Amino acid sequence: MVVPVHRDGVVVYLLHASLPATRLRDILRAARLPDVGSIGVIDRDGIVLARRDGHEEAVSRRANSAERIAAMTADEETARRVGRDGWESFTVFRRLPTSGWVIGAAVPVDVVLAPLRANLWASALVGALLVVLACGNAAFLGRLVAQDIGGLALLGRAFADRAPLAAPRGSIREVNEVGAILADAAEERRASDDRQTLLAREVDHRAKNALAVVQSFTSLTSADDPTAFKRAVTGRISALARVQTLLAEDRWAGADFRSLVEGETSPFMSEGQRVTLSGPDLKLPPRLAQPVAMVLHELATNAVKHGALSRETGRLAISWQVVGTGNTLRMRWAESDGPPVSKPPARRGFGSRVIESTMKMQLKGAARLTWLEAGLVCEMEIPMSGDGMHHGGE
Repeated sequence: MVVPVHRDGVVVYLLHASLPATRLRDILRAARLPDVGSIGVIDRDGIVLARRDGHEEAVSRRANSAERIAAMTADEETARRVGRDGWESFTVFRRLPTSGWVIGAAVPVDVVLAPLRANLWASALVGALLVVLACGNAAFLGRLVAQDIGGLALLGRAFADRAPLAAPRGSIREVNEVGAILADAAEERRASDDRQTLLAREVDHRAKNALAVVQSFTSLTSADDPTAFKRAVTGRISALARVQTLLAEDRWAGADFRSLVEGETSPFMSEGQRVTLSGPDLKLPPRLAQPVAMVLHELATNAVKHGALSRETGRLAISWQVVGTGNTLRMRWAESDGPPVSKPPARRGFGSRVIESTMKMQLKGAARLTWLEAGLVCEMEIPMSGDGMHHGGE
């Protein structure tokens, strides 16, 4: 290697150094470079000065890349090419500024890309594992969902068949909530069915009683005067119809007592307060509503025909209260300012017999009729125990 020495722009002498090619080879081999690939030193004419591998065969020969090195326009060049051996490599050429020599290195593409491919395979393996785990979880969750939905479907069929239901205890909260709603709805429907059955039996029983009452007063009402017979029978059937309506409005839970009284006296209540009512809110159970309505109707019919309501000046005061521990209903029917009354009627009419028999046989109570000079007073006591009577303040 010859290096010129300049002084004031003039070459004054030349420095010549000689380095055995094997020394360059040893330097290349001592460098901490990968074992794969090749590395060598090439002079500016493209002659191989040293190679790490295959040094003896290549030294002093023209390099395969001599033309490429000669065409280099930069101090460093990187390329990807296929060698004579058919292997594809990444090549790097670096020109030394003082000597013009070129350090060339080549590494197979497979060697360079191997770590990347290994990482890709590792990533692919991890991804595959994640996919497998996701599929497993999806299958597990799918079985849970299918199991809970299947249980919900069974509940739905049981609900449709009106079978007993139990709230589900699955893994999905929303399904459990829907199942609990179904179970509650089934229980509510069962209770409603029971009420409907009880109501149907009650209606059947009351209808038979009503027909029996109609048959009774029809056979006992005098038919000598067809007009009077028609009027009497129609009035009593209307009284039965009114109490049936009151019971139906409250789903046969009972009938409001004040409404029963108003049903019989309403034609007179707006006529200068001829009728006054006084008593607490009271609901009669169905067992008592019908017979009490018949008693009120007979009293009102008698008052219109013979008593205080037969005159415009007549008055009627009806009061009631619950005495004891809510076990007895006490009612007072007091007429005044009607036709003078000196003594009881000489003949007991149908109405009196209805009141007496109804109070005794059906209501298990008692009625006391008193004919005062001012008018009729009827005091009644009706046992209420065991009938679920409801009453409140006035």
